[in-house]
Amino acid sequence: MMSSSSPSMRGKVVAIVQARMGSTRLPGKSLLPLSGKPAIERLLSRLARAHQVDEIWVATSDKGENDPLVALVEGLGFPVFRGDENDVLSRFAIVAQKSGADAIVRVTGDCPLIDPVVVDSIIQHFRASDADFVSNTLSRSFPDGLDVEVFTVAALNEAASKAQDPFLRQHVTPYIHGRLKDRFPAGDFKREQVIWPQNYGHLRWTLDEAADADFLSRVFSDLPEQCGWLDVIAYCTANPALFFFNRSIPHNQGTTLDLQESRGRYQESNRLFERARQTIPLASQTFSKSYQQWVKGSTPLFLDRGRGGWVWDVDGNRYADFVLGLLPVILGYADPDVNAAMMDQMERGATFSLPTRLEMELAERLVRLIPCAEKVRFGKNGSDATTAAIRLARAKTGRDKVVVGGYHGWHDWYIGSTARRLGVPGVVQDLTENFAFNDADQLEDILKGQPDAFAAVILEPAGTVNPAPGFLERVRALTEQYGVVLIFDEIVTGFRMDLGGAQAVYGVTPDLACVGKAMGNGMPIAAVVGRSDIMDLMEDIFFSGTFGGEAISLAAAIATIDKLESQNVIPRLKTVGANFATMANGIFRDVGMDNYVQVTDIDWWPRLSFSEAPISGGLLTSLMRQEFVANGLLLGASFNLCLAQEDDGFQKHVEQGMRAAMEQVKEHMALPDPRMALKGDMIQPTFSVRK
Repeated sequence: MMSSSSPSMRGKVVAIVQARMGSTRLPGKSLLPLSGKPAIERLLSRLARAHQVDEIWVATSDKGENDPLVALVEGLGFPVFRGDENDVLSRFAIVAQKSGADAIVRVTGDCPLIDPVVVDSIIQHFRASDADFVSNTLSRSFPDGLDVEVFTVAALNEAASKAQDPFLRQHVTPYIHGRLKDRFPAGDFKREQVIWPQNYGHLRWTLDEAADADFLSRVFSDLPEQCGWLDVIAYCTANPALFFFNRSIPHNQGTTLDLQESRGRYQESNRLFERARQTIPLASQTFSKSYQQWVKGSTPLFLDRGRGGWVWDVDGNRYADFVLGLLPVILGYADPDVNAAMMDQMERGATFSLPTRLEMELAERLVRLIPCAEKVRFGKNGSDATTAAIRLARAKTGRDKVVVGGYHGWHDWYIGSTARRLGVPGVVQDLTENFAFNDADQLEDILKGQPDAFAAVILEPAGTVNPAPGFLERVRALTEQYGVVLIFDEIVTGFRMDLGGAQAVYGVTPDLACVGKAMGNGMPIAAVVGRSDIMDLMEDIFFSGTFGGEAISLAAAIATIDKLESQNVIPRLKTVGANFATMANGIFRDVGMDNYVQVTDIDWWPRLSFSEAPISGGLLTSLMRQEFVANGLLLGASFNLCLAQEDDGFQKHVEQGMRAAMEQVKEHMALPDPRMALKGDMIQPTFSVRK
């Protein structure tokens, strides 16, 4: 640092680092060890090497939780000022007065990679200009985490006097930089921007989430402590998987959340809905992801990104996600190991003119893990796999009719047996019979009634309820007795109930099985597997698609399965599921709702189960989803599980959100007309196939 008596063109320059312990997304982050040293210590040691800074202060709040932070900073020899928790602007103004500053450098405590060369360059620009405010943040070209703002004390004092909105008090500089002048007052200042010739603004080096800490720890572990920011660029370029550690986390989450208070919570969602419905029927590609499943008007309609167990909607609201894309996400959104495998394959290519070795490598894993699997063919979604299995069964038996016992996709052969049969020819509908899960007598009556008509029995072997003792064994015996191909639709159970699916758990081996969803941690991939003598018919029947061997999804599936095996993920998920069920049932009991709603004891897929309530089931479900969303939970009919939900902070958020939501629902039910509490349209069920 420069001596405080050193002459300068624009007076004494004081850097103020705002830091605190009370982060909601990463509590205690200021003292979080990054490769063995607290984040704030790393920041201060780097900032102290800036030659253009005369003095460094840390400004924190007067809450007791910041005592350890203050002790560390003062022990390092830096002065500390403590002030109002939310009025950060006043903290800066008081430090400026106490230090005799003429200009302020604002640095936030979540920038442990702050670069003294960048700091000096922006101060030098400030000194050489007549600008009131100079920064590298107005039009970002430096990585997020190298943020530097330099401004005059005169501008700071004007902001402290005139900027009265709580948002402006908390975020210090909006009144000065004026970027939000369409929403908040802004001063008449001269502003200038420092831009790097090459744009690195998409990179995230800030500290706000656990994934950020992982990235930063890796950098500080492998590079010299005082490395320059371009050294970090070179290091990440040589290790490209690092780019995916925290890439999906949005910039400036805290600012975004605070801004929501000044506009409608779902303003952008509603705007996009009106736009999407002009070109997309239902404004969604999937019934179960459409507005019909949520209380339109008081819930999000579009998501923007996900990380771990969290998702953010297009308005910046964050949710603990228990939908997980309808079950394909099993490790968590943007899992770094899966992302690394995908990025490696992306650099090689995605779709080729001949098969890749990835096809056989993934097929070999499925054959090793799934009891019935002797050979394998790939598709892109569950409907591909189930339809291929039905065609194989018809080719094997020379028969046309099938018996179904669950949900099996959108193709004519199945959907024609449901209420969503519009567009399915009657002659196709007549080829499918339904039987109730756990009712082997009904299945026997169907097969006995037309003993030579049925090619296949396809069912989900487990799910919302467990199979009754002996049920699957009897189904297996009946299909053998009548020469029918038995197909287990394990699109849901595969890689969730067990690596080998429900067939491995219950010891009943079908002729064919269908897997998908969790196999690729969100990537589009599915497979039909089974006996060689049946699967070999694939050489004659036409099941062929351009993207069947698409390599990025294959790489994702291999990485997912390997991580599920090596980290013993499925038993861990069952523990998570059992804990959530216990927590939820305890809350229902505490608020007096346990007579109306419970969570089932199926640990790998806990589900909400409703009993007769004083209000209709549709209204109760709608009110619950409305209040879950309002309290940061994206929860539908079930607790869909992923490994990232093990996180203690995630689970604490879920418990607090669910308790607050159910207390609100209980109050709504006590109203003379509970419908008055609904802030939008009631949900519209697609159709029920899993009883």
